[in-house]
Parts: sequence; structure tokens; C-alpha cells
Amino acid sequence: MSSVKVVHVNSKRELQSFIDFPHELFRGDKNYVPELFVAQRDLLTPGKHPFHEHSQVQAFLAYRNEKIVGRIAAISNSNHNIFNKANDGFLVF
Repeated sequence: MSSVKVVHVNSKRELQSFIDFPHELFRGDKNYVPELFVAQRDLLTPGKHPFHEHSQVQAFLAYRNEKIVGRIAAISNSNHNIFNKANDGFLVF
């Protein structure tokens, strides 16, 4: 089995691939309800969404043989941590 390469999403093209991945993954699933592209793009783009005023998100893509096979977003929500007196992080797949 070939290895998986994980890369930071840094470009507009990678961000588009990150957002589009579930559409390919769940193609043909009658129960799949896609999120709006523009809402996802804005949420994941610093300066486009108020979430970024207090928190950070880093998206990653997983590749095997140059094909996207997965995605994940690492999230640090400062407001959550201050309110809960915690140091939590979140992962979204």
C-alpha cells in the first residue's frame, strides 16, 4: 500500500479541493446534503468570517498517489477555551 501525504491547505486551489472533497466522496449517496460552497470558503478564509477574529483554523488534505483521500481541519477556538477555562482543540473531518 502506498503512503499518505498530508499537506497544509494554503492556496485557493487547495481550499477549493478541500471544500469539494465530500461532494466526490459522497457522490451517489441520496442522503448527502452538501454545505454551501461560499459558506465553507468564507468560514475557512481568515478575514472573511468573524470566527477568525478570536480563533484559528488550519485545513489539511491527505493524498495517496496524487489523489485526495481525506481532509481534516484543526481548530483552536479561543472564546471556547476562555469561557470553559480550558485548552481544548477540535478536529473536523
